[in-house]
Amino acid sequence: MTTTWILVAERSRARIFTLQNRVAPLQELESLVHPQSRLKESELVSDHAGKLSDKGQPGTHAAPSATSAKEKEAELFARQLCQRLEQGRAQQQLERLVVIAAPDFLGLLRQQMGAALRALVVAELDKNLATASAEQIRSHLPERLAQ
Repeated sequence: MTTTWILVAERSRARIFTLQNRVAPLQELESLVHPQSRLKESELVSDHAGKLSDKGQPGTHAAPSATSAKEKEAELFARQLCQRLEQGRAQQQLERLVVIAAPDFLGLLRQQMGAALRALVVAELDKNLATASAEQIRSHLPERLAQ
């Protein structure tokens, strides 16, 4: 019997389901939350950006940040999720993986996945179904996934 895990995620929450066969309902294995991703940028940053001065120009201006604090939190959560999935792969708890994530978060997950985990991905869906019921999520899965 092939065990398929379905990761359903967005920037602040994720759920992992298992799917045993074509007719079985999804079983929620784990629910993970990342409350920092819900905070405002001002709540994540403890101080102001550094100041830059242009020689020969009066005044200073804020140093631009390459990545916002909210984006860093989303990247951190994506990394944590991929570590959890990698743990399941290493313990042979899953043989196939389906990733359903909000479009912007799906890209972050792809960046964080190692080659061994990426090799298990059989389908991706760029939808935010993190708060959907198991039945709603199941309705979005192609039938070919459960064997």
